[in-house]
Amino acid sequence: MRQGYMSVKEAAKRWGISDRRVRLLCSSGKVEGAVRDGRSYEIPEHAVKPADGRAVRQKDIPEEFRKVFLRIDGKRDELLRRREGGWVLSGELWEKFLLELAWPLVRRGGSSLTPEETGQILKGVPAAGKPLAEHLEVLGIREAADWIQELAAGQEELSEALILRLHAMVLMGRRKEGGLYRSRAVRLSGTDNEPPQPFMVPVMLDWLLKEYEEKKKKLHALELIPRLHMDFEWVHPFEDGNTRVGWMLMNLELMRAGYPLVRLSEGSLEDYYRALGQYYEKSNEAPMIYLVTGLVEESLDQWLRCFTEPAACSNL
Repeated sequence: MRQGYMSVKEAAKRWGISDRRVRLLCSSGKVEGAVRDGRSYEIPEHAVKPADGRAVRQKDIPEEFRKVFLRIDGKRDELLRRREGGWVLSGELWEKFLLELAWPLVRRGGSSLTPEETGQILKGVPAAGKPLAEHLEVLGIREAADWIQELAAGQEELSEALILRLHAMVLMGRRKEGGLYRSRAVRLSGTDNEPPQPFMVPVMLDWLLKEYEEKKKKLHALELIPRLHMDFEWVHPFEDGNTRVGWMLMNLELMRAGYPLVRLSEGSLEDYYRALGQYYEKSNEAPMIYLVTGLVEESLDQWLRCFTEPAACSNL
């Protein structure tokens, strides 16, 4: 047996399944890095047990996504087994995530804050010479993200009241706007597909939430949650803060489905808006689903490395 690999029998014992099941998973290409050795296989020591496809047979999963979803679910299941307490973060890991979440969002809104100043404000230290409004924008993201972590551990379902409260947090200091639907028609940049008129916003949001709950039984979470996000962005319920609220909602539902928090890097913003455009113009949901699943898998891979290479935790 080559160094860094384990036998089928060792994998079966570690994963709690039969030798035959391990060989079947290897032969069908579901075990990453497995190498055929005569009638058996050599399996990388840190290989993750693939998710059991039988567990999602009742889900209507498009064939193009099935292999990706099962691979990611296998990594999720392995990490949930290793990591007690799920994905609720604290301490330096939470502070680091908040910075990586907040800065691209405020940067997109035209903020003059640097990443260093954003991190400073997140910790409660004012940034000299910067407007109060920019401070409040950062602190609003922090308050909303803190609340999302609390919600993820509870039973409160998505609702209009939850979304309005989240929006009020995001728009900290703007009481005339926070938690209130927009009162005028808007256009989304990069598309001719107009959001609903203001009087239709509550109706469309109610429909969106009911549709989401109904489809939970049928669609895989990694397909359903990006669709929820795109539909929310299209309804565009608010004058400002839609992307921030939409991203918080997506993270809330990802955590509830057992996946880690994700964040958009400044470099992936262009891909994000291109994916939204594909959905609005061509009803093509695949780019956003691949973007979100890619971010989820990237986060899972970082956590997996954390258990084998402790230094990798600094990149989370």
